[in-house]
Amino acid sequence: MTGFTCSSGVSFSGKIDSKGRITAPARIRDKFNLKKGDRVSIALRSTRVVREKVSSKSEALEIVSDIKDVKEFSFDGEVLEAVLRDK
Repeated sequence: MTGFTCSSGVSFSGKIDSKGRITAPARIRDKFNLKKGDRVSIALRSTRVVREKVSSKSEALEIVSDIKDVKEFSFDGEVLEAVLRDK
């Protein structure tokens, strides 16, 4: 699962479907008053992202603690994603 954060600090995770589309959750669409047909852009804040399937929260925390320069991370119960600080 890929996470997204906009400049106002709102973040969400989404899956890309077979046609390359991403669904934004209702809370995000509501917050930014997004409607069908609106265009959005996604900006990457870092090109260094670690993604790994893990089996538990404790395993995810162990991996994050071993990685140097973790800026932020998320764990959805299946996939750990860590964004690393730019050097």
